[in-house]
Amino acid sequence: MEKIETIFLGEETFGPRGIAIRPVSSGKILTSISCNTELQVQEGASVSVYGSISPPLDGKTITVTFTRPDGSETTTTTTSLSDGSYNVSYMPDVKGTWKAQASWSGDGTYEGAVSSLVSINYGVSGESIDGPGPLFLVLAVVIIVIVLVAVVLRRRKSKIKKKSEKGLVSS
Repeated sequence: MEKIETIFLGEETFGPRGIAIRPVSSGKILTSISCNTELQVQEGASVSVYGSISPPLDGKTITVTFTRPDGSETTTTTTSLSDGSYNVSYMPDVKGTWKAQASWSGDGTYEGAVSSLVSINYGVSGESIDGPGPLFLVLAVVIIVIVLVAVVLRRRKSKIKKKSEKGLVSS
């Protein structure tokens, strides 16, 4: 996609002076590409990245860029199937949080596209993105039990004090 720099001269529809980058249509058909993977992958297992080009395009070269925890990158390529889908497997060489992103460069008819980044926790344990981990749940239950015990003891003490004030309980 080509870009052009536009300078706005402060017209009221644009607000104060500023510079904006706006995409310029190349006359090609716009596409998008998705990128999906497992959030957590055990050490020693390969990472599978999959997605598709939309609209579905057959035989297009897809590049998947993997970013290591230290920020360095490695790429792998594959070819889209007739339904626009693709799938690649990669064996990470270090534990940590990796990122993956898919792209394709386009052709004479279709504009290329870049997916959003996805994160992969490779060989590291931790809480899943879907919900809290077991340690958090145990801690929450313990706190609830302590609060309930404190409330019960406070009520008992309050009842005993009231009875004492009425003379029902001797000291």
